[in-house]
Amino acid sequence: QSRDLCAPSVAERSIGAHSSMCSGFSVKQVQVYPNDDVSSCTDAIQSQIAKRSTAHSPVKQSWNAYNTICRSILYKQQYEDSFRMLQKEPIFPYLNAMQGTSDGPEESASQNNRKAYLKMTRTEVAQDLAKRATKAVPELVNICRELSKVVGFTQIGVGPIKGTFEAEQKADRKYEGNILRVTDFCRAFIILEDIPALLATIELVWVSLGPSVRRIKLSTLKSGNESLPGGYRDCKINIDVSGHICEIQLHLSCMWNICNVGGYKCYSDWNEYSLGFCDHSFDLLNGIDKKKISSMITVAEKIARITPLEFLFWGKKKEIVNYFTLAGIYMRDGQYGKAEDIFKEPFSLCRSRSDSSEHSCEILFFGKLLERALRQQKKTGEAEELAKSLLGFAQEKEEKEESIWESISYAQQAVIDTFDTIFDP
Repeated sequence: QSRDLCAPSVAERSIGAHSSMCSGFSVKQVQVYPNDDVSSCTDAIQSQIAKRSTAHSPVKQSWNAYNTICRSILYKQQYEDSFRMLQKEPIFPYLNAMQGTSDGPEESASQNNRKAYLKMTRTEVAQDLAKRATKAVPELVNICRELSKVVGFTQIGVGPIKGTFEAEQKADRKYEGNILRVTDFCRAFIILEDIPALLATIELVWVSLGPSVRRIKLSTLKSGNESLPGGYRDCKINIDVSGHICEIQLHLSCMWNICNVGGYKCYSDWNEYSLGFCDHSFDLLNGIDKKKISSMITVAEKIARITPLEFLFWGKKKEIVNYFTLAGIYMRDGQYGKAEDIFKEPFSLCRSRSDSSEHSCEILFFGKLLERALRQQKKTGEAEELAKSLLGFAQEKEEKEESIWESISYAQQAVIDTFDTIFDP
């Protein structure tokens, strides 16, 4: 690696977005879902919210920032529930036992270090990689089409070419400035219905494209491993396409359907506000002064009450987020009774769902918020009763999950033997 490649430089926004259409299926523009890790920092979050207050509509901007944070926190609960249910699948133990290729925390694929790059600045290298990515798109699309003929996918698409500025930012953030380690200038996505479809796709890629495969990253789909920031999990495959390393993202529909292409925004918002392992939202408002909180309540009430609280149902995701945001501001302002009334509604909605067993993370999440609101009002009896109920629910959930794992453990070796042509666990 030349010194220029590793040294940061002033980026140029010279490479535009690219989209492509190919006969046989639509290729939709989407954003990529990188795997970055940002530490938790409450001061940084408060700073981000306060920063919005210097804009033309200070209170509305602060509301928008806090509403974005609340939405990200709620979606994280849904991603966790989705992954919890995924782990109950009988074939999950095999997926969990599989080893990817160059899948370690410090490992990654890398672009080819061409001789010409030794005389180029990092920005010039990034521009050249973006041009090569543009040329690689048609072949990457064709690869996805051929895979689809065998496996059959729910959806296929290709994202815009990563711009020079964005690529250099990622190199600085993740790879100590080394632009050659950015391998998603050209990226495609595939939506898969279930784990068997994921395994079949990985096997097909390995068998048909083996020499070109540079990396298969499965780590976020394994139990005990951290998710992407914000809770999302997927599989990423890097392949060499005509001398340029591209990325294919494999998404399971159970997780993809929560936000669809909006999942990237949740991911980027989680990073932008440095939410880290944040589980609650109202504590993040501690750095906001009383006057601004009161103004935010006025805006929040106006927005949330467009839909009356009693008319909420689980399909109204945006409205639930708006009320959750309002409840958080109420908690910060000491209006615990009003917050209690709001928390009761989504908690009740979660528990009354026919598939409530699939949403235990959300039930416990809203239940604990309700308990906190009750305790703040000195409603100790109600809070203790709710806490006991939540503890029993959590224990019952754990016992059921242990039972499920016991029931499938006997079949695990048989499953592994059946699919051992894919990878050696």
